[in-house]
Amino acid sequence: MRIALLTEIASPYRIPLFNALAAREDVELTLLLLSRRDPRRSYAFHEDEFRFDWRILPGRELHRGLRWVVLSRGLGRALRDLRPDVVVVGGWNQPAFWQAFVRARRDGTPLVLWVESTARDARSGAGLLEAAKRRAIGWASAFVVPGRASADYLASLGVERARIQVAPNAVDLEHFSHRVREARGRRQELRRELGLEGCVVLCVSRLSPEKGVDVLARAFHGVPGRLVLAGDGPERARVAAAAPPGTRLLG
Repeated sequence: MRIALLTEIASPYRIPLFNALAAREDVELTLLLLSRRDPRRSYAFHEDEFRFDWRILPGRELHRGLRWVVLSRGLGRALRDLRPDVVVVGGWNQPAFWQAFVRARRDGTPLVLWVESTARDARSGAGLLEAAKRRAIGWASAFVVPGRASADYLASLGVERARIQVAPNAVDLEHFSHRVREARGRRQELRRELGLEGCVVLCVSRLSPEKGVDVLARAFHGVPGRLVLAGDGPERARVAAAAPPGTRLLG
């Protein structure tokens, strides 16, 4: 089965899943990327970890604040070259995604919609956008979501549960296990380097509103221990202001 998967970037937490899919003998996977990186994220481009075919569509990027739009070219040509049996589209927030919807519908190619949106992401008063989403849902043969919240959101838009498959975001356990074993041997040395004593609570997260790290920071006041936050994002200043004295922000 030839699968063309259109997505914004190759997020690090998706690479193990893509590699596992590409490793199947009955699958030929090609990723069509809109860009090497998302300017709103600090992810590196881990090309050395890819075990699948991929290409980046040419285009122009527009970025302002938390808004990022990629005006891609060459999607139609790429799909003609690949002749996929299935087109998987990673959302509905980019023009190229809607081009893929129309192209798959015109060519009669089954369309799978990968949705990470939740009810929390829905914008009040965005009636036109919600109507467009319902149209896209009507074109899709099946749906892939990372978890229950996204599945519930699709169900609220009228999608039957039987058409929704959960594919959790993944990590390379072998890679992290190796790094953990290395770090354990230097535990006391690392604690001294970071100036950490006693009980330490570590939170690894992107500092963005939907993560709620500011809630953790406020709740930690009065807790006998040290809070260490590893991550960065647009909420860094807000989280730092909410955190108790002595909190370490590692970035």
